[in-house]
Amino acid sequence: MIDGYTQHGMPKEALVLFRRMLAAKSRPNEITILTVLSACGQLGALESGRWLHSYMQNNDIQVSVRVATALIDMYGKCGSLEDARLVFDRIHYKDVVAWNSMIIGYALHGFSQDALELFHEMCRIGLRPTDITFIGVLGACSHAGLVKEGWSFFNAMREEYEIEPKIEHYGCMVNLLGRAGRLEEAYELVKNMKAIGKRWRG
Repeated sequence: MIDGYTQHGMPKEALVLFRRMLAAKSRPNEITILTVLSACGQLGALESGRWLHSYMQNNDIQVSVRVATALIDMYGKCGSLEDARLVFDRIHYKDVVAWNSMIIGYALHGFSQDALELFHEMCRIGLRPTDITFIGVLGACSHAGLVKEGWSFFNAMREEYEIEPKIEHYGCMVNLLGRAGRLEEAYELVKNMKAIGKRWRG
């Protein structure tokens, strides 16, 4: 029920139900924790998220990589990047999803240099970026006005990593070019995107 509320855009109701669950002395499992952290992120309810994090520590609830990643995502959406980074740094075996969450958290709040440094570090240790990684990286370039770097990452998706850019990646590039005043370039990219879309539809 808590998951149902969260997935259908009713995070307040999810948190109310979670409090009722705790009042009834029912112990949450990992799925409950993941769902409630998502609800906190949707609401930007930083204090509720911090309380849940503290509850997990005080009740010896193991923080798996999935839970840690959900904590990073929640703290990032609530604007507490320091808390997000503390959780990130404590994960011993980070998967690409954990890296993505931290990169996107930085990009979302305009910490472009931190996002790009994390991306390069992730690649150095041998993790392969995903299409989600590049949404964060291109978003970081957009915030910082890094047109040359943005084009480099955009082209590397297909040429180096064999990832076909999606509409979100084109959107990031159009945003980047628009912010930089390169409207003709942005328009050409949109036309190219439409042409690709027509080919996909046959």
